[in-house]
Amino acid sequence: MKLKVSYLGLLLGILFTSCSDTKKENNVKIPERANKEASQENKNVNDVIDSAGIVSKLQGKWKESEYPFRVAHFKNETVKFIEEGTEKDPAFREFKVSNHCPFEVNNIKNAQAEDVFLIMSEAKSCEILKISNNTLTLSGFNISSGEDYKIVYRKVE
Repeated sequence: MKLKVSYLGLLLGILFTSCSDTKKENNVKIPERANKEASQENKNVNDVIDSAGIVSKLQGKWKESEYPFRVAHFKNETVKFIEEGTEKDPAFREFKVSNHCPFEVNNIKNAQAEDVFLIMSEAKSCEILKISNNTLTLSGFNISSGEDYKIVYRKVE
């Protein structure tokens, strides 16, 4: 459990740091063709998602089930991710939901046509979002470990 908590903390730290300066080159390269193909497939999907309905379902506070000190607080069209041990105080940031990620990111691998993305425009990042009943799952691909990750939250408010 402690290793998983450290792993997730490291993952979020890497995600926020790597997204803050997109001009720096990463040492880990994901084949661009596969990433562009997945991105193009998602852009070609004609399905229109109910983004207003999804945003409505996201409203409130969500606590990670395995690490209770991590909270996602959605308010209108902003979100604040709160966790212990972060350098900066968390702040609300604008988000969108869509059926495709508008950015070239390296944490999305094998995206499906039906996937919905949580898009953080300021950070130019995306994560796959799944919401059902009182469970919110954010997932993607960790370039450091080379493995998929899932962060599962439960609605608390």
